[in-house]
Amino acid sequence: MNSDDNALSEIRKGLALLYEKGDIVELRAFHQTHLDYPTTISGFFDDLDKLALAIQDVNSHTQKNGKKTRITVYTTLNPVKKTWQTVNNKVYWGSKQLRAEITGLGIPLSASPRMKSSTNFNTQATYYKMRTTSDGESDILARRWILLDIDAGQSADTNSSGAEKENAFNMATAIVGDLQERGFPPMALCDSGNGWHVLLRVNLPNTAEVTDIVRRFLNALAMKFGGKHGSAHLDVKVGNAGRITKAYGSMVYKGDDTPERPCRRSKVIETASKPATLEQVAAVADEFAPPSKLQSFTEAIDQPELKTQIEKVLAYLDHNDIEYKDAIVADSMVKIPVTCPNECEHTTDGIESSTIVTVSKSGAFGFNCQHAHCADLCGWRNFRRRLDRKFSMLHADEPPFQWSPQAYLSSDTQNDEEPKPEVEPFVQPSIIVPARKKTLHEKAVALLDELLPVAGSRCLLQTVFKEAAAKGISKRSIQRAYKRMSLLPVNDDVGAWLVRQEPNEEIQGMLEGGELR
Repeated sequence: MNSDDNALSEIRKGLALLYEKGDIVELRAFHQTHLDYPTTISGFFDDLDKLALAIQDVNSHTQKNGKKTRITVYTTLNPVKKTWQTVNNKVYWGSKQLRAEITGLGIPLSASPRMKSSTNFNTQATYYKMRTTSDGESDILARRWILLDIDAGQSADTNSSGAEKENAFNMATAIVGDLQERGFPPMALCDSGNGWHVLLRVNLPNTAEVTDIVRRFLNALAMKFGGKHGSAHLDVKVGNAGRITKAYGSMVYKGDDTPERPCRRSKVIETASKPATLEQVAAVADEFAPPSKLQSFTEAIDQPELKTQIEKVLAYLDHNDIEYKDAIVADSMVKIPVTCPNECEHTTDGIESSTIVTVSKSGAFGFNCQHAHCADLCGWRNFRRRLDRKFSMLHADEPPFQWSPQAYLSSDTQNDEEPKPEVEPFVQPSIIVPARKKTLHEKAVALLDELLPVAGSRCLLQTVFKEAAAKGISKRSIQRAYKRMSLLPVNDDVGAWLVRQEPNEEIQGMLEGGELR
């Protein structure tokens, strides 16, 4: 048996552990190109043999120049419910390929349930990208597994060392031992490449109540075992139903392959089939982490003023076409899961538990998105500023949303009135006005204008980055700048180029969504 056969055998072993015949599974991977955001690779399968071959194909993909693409492959941890998906046992390398197939069949993109429309915030152009599995009850059939992901704790974008991975194994062993002493059934153990996965078999519905218990379960174990095994830690953010996990049996690429920190193959070490009960999971969750007061706000809140605040913010979301789920009471505030205005920069579609609008007991509004690209959007002021600006651009003839005088604006506004528009303070003019320093973005735009002055100009991306480094401009600033300009990254046998094009709303929208590669 050659190495490819061995790899395929390990992949099939991983699929046999997680899924049953007829299950619908999404394959997902992220191709990190020279764009700021990776291209999403996705496909839905109900044939595990074809899925195994697709995992191996993506994982071992080779570029035209013979270099390995080094793509880590994932699959959905829990079975997918068939609703909008196109289950055709085929992988699509980015939305561009899927769009071409749909339009080639004569189907409008707007009519395809596999596509999701988005709007380029800068140009207001509409473009379409493929949908991927979300956490909602409509996408995940049931919870079959709870993932305990023990990370080795190595630096970002590097593989773990042997010692770091051993610490993670010791932590996994300690957690398994503790749970089995409590009467839990045997658990599956998988090598995740850089750490270890403990998989607890369950048969649970995909509901908000179960999600709350699973998250507290993970936090409870992290609280008990954290800090006892070097840098190893339990990832508490993997409790969502739509979680993707490593395609066991495939290679994992996180950093450079070195003798001290090698790239490794993930694989199944021990299997498990007997499920734990909800009562067992809840007992651990309740013992170490107090349960959240998870209930409908209509049942939980009896103060008319606070209920009015919630209804007001929901009306504001409706006014701006922001999708949201039912509001819930969790601990000291009301949380409303919403679609992020910056959704085109997420790697998942739709409403996510990591993106929420909040209403505190005092009635103050808040907004938070945990995605790294949305740091500048967090906070109610920033969220509202984005939505109000977008509304005024799309609906110039319509009045803005009417806030009542009693509406609270944000948690950092301690009064109960809508703040008046800020007035620029008067500044006494001076005789000598010091020149304002250019921002990194302005410097990046100026450099790109210098290197690519007219339509048709082209420059090797490597040269651009070299010139930028000489001027103290980061690679990220260059990437952000060319995405907002009429610059298109293209590849040929020589390498990666930037090409200046005539402004084009469709291309600009696709670039903004990270769809061109």
